[in-house]
Amino acid sequence: LPCVLLDLRGDALLGGPLERGTLTAAVMNQTDDSTVEDHIELVRNVTEAIKTVTVPGSGVQIFGVVATASEAQNTERHWITNLQFTMGYGPQP
Repeated sequence: LPCVLLDLRGDALLGGPLERGTLTAAVMNQTDDSTVEDHIELVRNVTEAIKTVTVPGSGVQIFGVVATASEAQNTERHWITNLQFTMGYGPQP
């Protein structure tokens, strides 16, 4: 730790080539090795990175990323924040 785990679940839009996905990013720090301020900074950095993500050279284009929710699940030994985003993606034109 620290680490970020990503989970993307997608649905086709009206049977076309475009997809709408829900991306969940679990951002984690261990309390023994970091402070809550360190965790907050990591959450900010992950949020900004996801909002500006591109997939160069892959044939996939991202059409937009919108933050939709966040949830803290702190435990005795871990800072954990789950960030949720909705994103549109599909083949490059």
